[in-house]
Amino acid sequence: MELLSSHFTFSTEDRKFLVNAESEEDQIVPDGAAAIVNSEKIHKSALGEFFKCFSLQKTWAALLNTATKEGQILCMNGIRVMSINWVVLGHVYYIGLSAADHTDYRSMWRRLTMAIIYNALPAVDTFLFLSGFLVSLLLSKDLVRRGKFNAVGYYLHRYLRLTIPFLVVTLGQGFLAHIYIRGPFEDIIANGHKACEKWWWTNILYINNLVPWNKVQLCIGQSWYLSNDFQFFIVAPLFIWLLYKNGRIGVVVTLVTIACSCIAAGVITFYKDLVPPLFLILTLPLWKISG
Repeated sequence: MELLSSHFTFSTEDRKFLVNAESEEDQIVPDGAAAIVNSEKIHKSALGEFFKCFSLQKTWAALLNTATKEGQILCMNGIRVMSINWVVLGHVYYIGLSAADHTDYRSMWRRLTMAIIYNALPAVDTFLFLSGFLVSLLLSKDLVRRGKFNAVGYYLHRYLRLTIPFLVVTLGQGFLAHIYIRGPFEDIIANGHKACEKWWWTNILYINNLVPWNKVQLCIGQSWYLSNDFQFFIVAPLFIWLLYKNGRIGVVVTLVTIACSCIAAGVITFYKDLVPPLFLILTLPLWKISG
C-alpha cells in the first residue's frame, strides 16, 4: 500500500479497503492503482512469460549455467561444441568459394593443414550420430518400461516441433530475404526465392532433399539436413523394435543396412565421377588445369 500511496491519492474509504483486504483477490483499489495490479497479472501471464524469453536479464543466468541434471550424458555437449565449430569453420570457406574468385584458393588447397577444411562434411555426420543415439536410447527405455511406444505421439511431436520454426525460416529466408538482401550473396538468395516459389511444399513434407529428383533446387539451402534427419527419424523405430524383439535379427538387419549405405555411396561416387570433399568439387576445374 505504501508503494501505491506514493503514486496515487487515496480517500479514507479506499485506505480502509486496502488495509483490511484478506487476499490479493479481495483488494478493491481505485482505477489508477488497478492499472498497476493488472499490469502485474499480465506480467505473470503466458504472454508475459513469452516476452520474458527475450529478456537478457532472465536468460543470461540460464545461458551461463553449467549445472548438469542427473542422467545427462556429458560427453554429448563436447561433441556438439566441437562439431558446430567445425561446421562454422567449413562454411566460412565454402561461402567464400561460392561468392569469390576460386583462383585465390588454389594454392591453399594443396596445404596439408587445409584437409580439415575440405573434409568438414563428417562434422555433420556427428549430429546425425547424436540424433540416432538419443532416439535409440529413449525408445529403448520406453520399450523396456512399457513394452511398446506411442507412435502417434512420437511422430506428431517431432513434426510439430520442427515444422513450425521451419516454416518461419522458409517465410523469412525464402520469400522475404530477396527484398532486402544486397551484396555478394544476392544471387544465392534470389535463386532460393525462385526455388521456394515452386518447391516450398517439399519443406512441409520433408522431401526437399529428394524433390525435384536429380536436380538441386533447394528452397532453403541448409534445410537438406533437416529433411535428412527427419527421414532417419521415421525409420529409426523399425531398427530399434527389431533389436528389442530379437537382438540377433536386429543386429544383422542394422549391419546389412549400414553396408548397403556405404556401397551405395561408393557406387554413386564412382558412377558420377565425384570428388569426395564438396569443396574440391567447386574447385575441380582449377585442379585439372594445375595438374
